[in-house]
Amino acid sequence: MNSPFFSIIMPVYNGEKFIGATLECVKNQTFPYYEVICIDDHSSDRSAEIIQSFESKMPVHYLLNLEGKKGEGAARNYGLDKAVGKYVICLDCDDIINDTFLEKAYNAIEKTQADCIIPGVVRFYDAVPQEESKQVVPILYKATDALDAIFEEKQDIQITSVLRKSIIDRLNLRFYEDINYGLDRVFLYTFLLNSDEIYYEPEITLFYRQHQNSVLASKISSVSLGYLNYLIKLQEQYKEKFPENFWHYFGKIYIRLLNLYAMGKIKDVAYLGNLEFYKPYLKKASKPKTKRDKLYFYLVRYYLKTPGLYIKTIALMKKIKGGA
Repeated sequence: MNSPFFSIIMPVYNGEKFIGATLECVKNQTFPYYEVICIDDHSSDRSAEIIQSFESKMPVHYLLNLEGKKGEGAARNYGLDKAVGKYVICLDCDDIINDTFLEKAYNAIEKTQADCIIPGVVRFYDAVPQEESKQVVPILYKATDALDAIFEEKQDIQITSVLRKSIIDRLNLRFYEDINYGLDRVFLYTFLLNSDEIYYEPEITLFYRQHQNSVLASKISSVSLGYLNYLIKLQEQYKEKFPENFWHYFGKIYIRLLNLYAMGKIKDVAYLGNLEFYKPYLKKASKPKTKRDKLYFYLVRYYLKTPGLYIKTIALMKKIKGGA
């Protein structure tokens, strides 16, 4: 094997604090047939210098996003355009993978011929593990069954999953650059809807670093329903493949956003009551079958009509709780 089997795509923006450790764990991989593509989104720190110091030690390519600072989605798209591996892995510049990550991923692909390998995840903060993956045994899913488990929150999935590049190329699949919350999920769901088999292997481990200002916390002021808009478009496009519990999943996210608005975390309520946008999709949507999913479906439809009433209810509950 002469050419890279894996292409690791790593967007970088002011990552000097952690990127050295991330590149070191990739350099220590027991499987040698890979490339690392680091896309610098115009960092103002020593990120470029640190990346370039690894170029003589491992197959890492430093690329500056020539179009200017455009965000994580655009940086990953630039990396996808350059990647030559049969499988791609999007790795954040502060995450860690175990030394056998690529070797075990390769063995899993040879064993199952899966289109996607989902690794086990250990979330940590200041080197202290906070949470591990829900599943502890390997599972070979049909793609729609994997989506069903994800929507039910029985199976986690990260963008650091190992994805067959030929599917990405066939779909001309790219990250949306106009949403800053949920872009990983929209990309992954589109990929899964066009895949055959998905393999989860907990021994292939991603150590996902969490910060005090986590991605959600740092972007919470600009969270919109853009993510949900794209989910609805996906559900419309692939209705026959979408799990029946889609509206349960959608409803949970929508109610969560209403809660964030009630807590003052989202400033613009206009997105939360865009009934005219959602009305045709709600009419054509596959009707939920279980009592729980019906509850979420009708709650969403009701609160789209009267978001202000829901927000007043939350405020009243907080007032009563505070006075108790």
